[in-house]
Amino acid sequence: MNSFKDKKVLVVDDFPEFRMTIRQMLLALKVHDISMANTGEDALISCKSHVYDIILCDYNLGKGKDGQQLLEELRALKRLKNTAIFIMITAETTVHMVMGAVENRPDAYLTKPFNSGDLQRRLDALVVFKAEIYELNSALDQEDLVLAAQVCDQLVKGQSPYASYATRLKAEILIKLNQLEDAKTLYQLVLKQRSQPWARLGVAKVLFLQQQYIESAQILRDLIFENQNNLEAYDLLAEILMLEGQTLEAQNILAKAVKQSSKSPSRQQNLGRVAYINKDLNTSIRAYRNTVELSQNGIHEDPENVIDYVRVLEEKATKDTSLNGKKAAIEGLRLLDEHKKTIRANPNTEIQSKILEARIYKIQNKTSLAEKQLADAQSLSLTQLESITPKTAQFLVDTLCSFKELDDALDIYNALASQQSANALNSGVLQECLDAINQNLELHEFRASLNPDNQKGVSFYKEGQLDKAIEAFQKASQTTADSLTINLNLIQSLLKTMQKSGTTEDSLLNESKACFERIGDVDEKNERFTKYQELKRIYNQLSA
Repeated sequence: MNSFKDKKVLVVDDFPEFRMTIRQMLLALKVHDISMANTGEDALISCKSHVYDIILCDYNLGKGKDGQQLLEELRALKRLKNTAIFIMITAETTVHMVMGAVENRPDAYLTKPFNSGDLQRRLDALVVFKAEIYELNSALDQEDLVLAAQVCDQLVKGQSPYASYATRLKAEILIKLNQLEDAKTLYQLVLKQRSQPWARLGVAKVLFLQQQYIESAQILRDLIFENQNNLEAYDLLAEILMLEGQTLEAQNILAKAVKQSSKSPSRQQNLGRVAYINKDLNTSIRAYRNTVELSQNGIHEDPENVIDYVRVLEEKATKDTSLNGKKAAIEGLRLLDEHKKTIRANPNTEIQSKILEARIYKIQNKTSLAEKQLADAQSLSLTQLESITPKTAQFLVDTLCSFKELDDALDIYNALASQQSANALNSGVLQECLDAINQNLELHEFRASLNPDNQKGVSFYKEGQLDKAIEAFQKASQTTADSLTINLNLIQSLLKTMQKSGTTEDSLLNESKACFERIGDVDEKNERFTKYQELKRIYNQLSA
């Protein structure tokens, strides 16, 4: 039996009776320094002011953080040493709970009910394990990865009973040190002795980092086929598929992973994103709803999750005129109001929130409210130019254009361009904002239409001065060669010249053809489609 008298222990459970039961068990093991916490929040506060050797934490802590979230946050804040012991206690035995707990790798977990003998056996084994690898964990606590790798070698060379654990950990350390070939060699040495799934997964990780996606994906598919609970394999395979543009298969893989373990906020978030890309709004809504719910009170809580969720709800409300669409709009507004405190803490999420309210109010035919929220979003963005992200800038401009507020959209673009030229430190991010905005074809064409040479060309054309109109449009196209507006204006002038003279000229036809090639296909929904179609008809007639 190990001595626990010098151990500092924290017991976390929302039931006072169970806390006292655990306390009595610990006292029987000669533990003298015992602290209690009845919520995850209280436990986190205690861990910020004390260093515990052992934490016994219930999974379900009622309202607030659960045990899984507490474990994640303690590790993220470096308030749980690698030398410490964390045991998850639970009365739940559902697959989703167990898989969720295992993913976060507590040192062990105990299922209620258990007795003092069960607790002692579990603690005895863990104390022996932690003592054997104490130097390794101390190096990790000091964030000295090189030293940690050396200690791993010593454990293997000394034929420690935990040599396999040390080998696995060393390979992971080598990856963190970006010594990828060394990590792959180590994994392959393990595989020569025995086909260990963790070593095969390690090889797949290395191949992924080396951008050998096809080889990595094949290993991952084999691992999933052999074990449908290999969640890391699902996640990495989905990431590869996304990089390769195979979004439908990526969604399918993530959906299977979520079916196996639904407790991961990041996995739910990834499913929501890829489903949205695939325009599977119902799946995206479910995944984002789970993301928001699972993230509450934990380190994954982020107002961006709420914004992304509401964006999908808004699109659902736009496309679905049934009762379900109306409910989606109401739910979106409710969420924005419920999370307004955290949303307002970040200027980008606050701007996006106002944009979403404007879009939803427009769907609900509440025009004045929609216009007010959009105006507020625009005003706020102009005061936060240094903080604005490409995502926010693009969303604002897209919305202004959809509201036919093209002048206001151009004001945002010009303000960002002016700020970019004046702010060298932040010019890179601001350029990304401008690049994102330039993806809006409507604003792009609006800016092109304001080109002075294009406007001169329009005036010359109206006056019947076709040669001067052609010259002006040609000059305008030199700065905006891909503009549909300018190219159509140039084609119109070229074709009109031939119609007026009653003759066809190869040079004019060839230039018209070049303009059509620059334009490419025009969407039927484009407001210039009718003009394009008519000019195409005249061109085909003249070139026949």
